[in-house]
Amino acid sequence: MAGLELLFNCVANSITCSQDALICFVHWEIVKNGYKCLGIGDEPKDGEKKSELLPPGWSESKELYALRYRSNDDKSNLLEYVDEANLQTFESVFKNTDELITKGASRKDGEEDKKRKSLKLKGPSQ
Repeated sequence: MAGLELLFNCVANSITCSQDALICFVHWEIVKNGYKCLGIGDEPKDGEKKSELLPPGWSESKELYALRYRSNDDKSNLLEYVDEANLQTFESVFKNTDELITKGASRKDGEEDKKRKSLKLKGPSQ
């Protein structure tokens, strides 16, 4: 898991509960999949730069984590918004990331199959 240990060492002093560790892991997954963090909160701030690091203040509120991301190609934005209610169920999160990726891919394939079937039913555009 290249990069996770480095990220953890950078934010180790900010991690004070299991939720912080979970957010750190989710952040790493997002960065690993082609996004960089812009900052905290849901509103942009002046002078923000894309970074692989978690921004200052990312773990100040244990009731709400809100981190903004932008893809490396600048084509899409992502808001990671996790509230306390969702964090209470974090034990049920997949422990096996390969299984999670497989489930996500099969779900995406299923959605694409539905779109193809829908297009066949409608017939060609005129």
